[in-house]
Amino acid sequence: RFFQYDALLRALDARRMGVLWILDYGHPDHGGRTPRSPEDVAAFGRFAAAAAAHFKGRNVRYEVWNEPNTEQFWTPYPDALEYGALLRATAAAIHGADPSAKVSSGGVSRMDVPFLSGAVTPDIAAGLTAVAIHPYPKTGPEAIVSELAMVREWVARALGVSLEIWDTEWGYSSANAPQDAPSNGHTEA
Repeated sequence: RFFQYDALLRALDARRMGVLWILDYGHPDHGGRTPRSPEDVAAFGRFAAAAAAHFKGRNVRYEVWNEPNTEQFWTPYPDALEYGALLRATAAAIHGADPSAKVSSGGVSRMDVPFLSGAVTPDIAAGLTAVAIHPYPKTGPEAIVSELAMVREWVARALGVSLEIWDTEWGYSSANAPQDAPSNGHTEA
């Protein structure tokens, strides 16, 4: 049921904008939050294929999961191999419904190259348009330059394909704020 998303996409189309759908969080009928079993992964793939078929030909991109390298979103603990299996199946399902779909890996928290290395293999990368990151620098935006270079180098060296790098979530975490910061977690600087 995509009714609410259709309305949002129509509003974006009217403004000549596109959307990044983040496919995530599982379903209670299919294992709950994190699809682990082959049956749950297959069910998630069917959901992704239905979305891709429904939105085919529109200005839509897909990100498979949100921060799979964190316990908050991949419970009870992150597992790169499990996530890689979900990513492989989901990207294939999306492309089965829409061969021209643009698909990225789930945005990893803090540009976690070790997690990406375990999850995104060259065969999986062949079905992706991009690797997604959520840098959340502790200081200014220039702080991500060296880490971004590390991600680019890893993509070129390890995957052997040309992938874009999408920054699909950005901000400054209030969890990293100085002790004397205002109560909303942000400094005045």
